Amino acid sequence: MTLWRDDPDRAADALILSSLDELGLPSGDATALVTVDAGPGLRRTLFDERGFKGTAIVRRADVENPIPRNNPTPGEIGTFTLAFLRVPKSKAELEFTAHRLMGWLAPDSRIYIYGGNDEGIRSVPKRLASLGVAIETVAVHSHGRVLTLTRPVDLTRVKIQDIDWRITKDVEFAGARHVW
Repeated sequence: MTLWRDDPDRAADALILSSLDELGLPSGDATALVTVDAGPGLRRTLFDERGFKGTAIVRRADVENPIPRNNPTPGEIGTFTLAFLRVPKSKAELEFTAHRLMGWLAPDSRIYIYGGNDEGIRSVPKRLASLGVAIETVAVHSHGRVLTLTRPVDLTRVKIQDIDWRITKDVEFAGARHVW
């Protein structure tokens, strides 16, 4: 069994931590950083050891990370020059989060998406084709990959606001049609 099957969170943390030097990150004094559902090892390394300034955004609530009542929207918490995203299993969640991150990033900033081959990291370029940006592999280690994409200056193809993701359906209930 690989570490990805036994403990995917630990494997993902090990992948991104072992890849940091290959990514050519700017010095901690020069840039801010936002992490999205990154493991504690990445947050500790970037913020405490390497001196990056920034914040961690919780994408999904759990016991240790309740989502605040007023989840920040792009612009409310500042503009960042780097973002790290652990690849989600859901295509919709990946698309929503990648688009949303674009709103928090300065033009020409990078998003690093990482995860295991078994988690679907190889399909990310196809799943994010709607962004219209090049996505490249920057590191490959132990059945996992780190991909990167650059935030374009032109955001016309990017859905940043929550309302941009609204989906409505006509449903029949109690003998009448309703919009849900």
